[in-house]
Amino acid sequence: MPDRKYNTATTIYFPIIAADDTAFAEDATIVADEAQISIDGGAFADTTNTPTHVGFGIYSLDLTAAELLGKNIIIVLFDRTT
Repeated sequence: MPDRKYNTATTIYFPIIAADDTAFAEDATIVADEAQISIDGGAFADTTNTPTHVGFGIYSLDLTAAELLGKNIIIVLFDRTT
């Protein structure tokens, strides 16, 4: 992933792979508590926004400036329905 500007809101794009498959998931529904962020090794917490399906299994996630107040940021996504 390319470097992001510190304390500057941004949008990231990523595919989601269907469970037990190699195809992109076009029907993932990720709700608030399924998108988690850890900043500089801190405890995981819900992201401000949830991912949106852009098309063809590609999703976007809008990160706020506050979510980019760290050097190392980890985002974990999961979908309990798939």
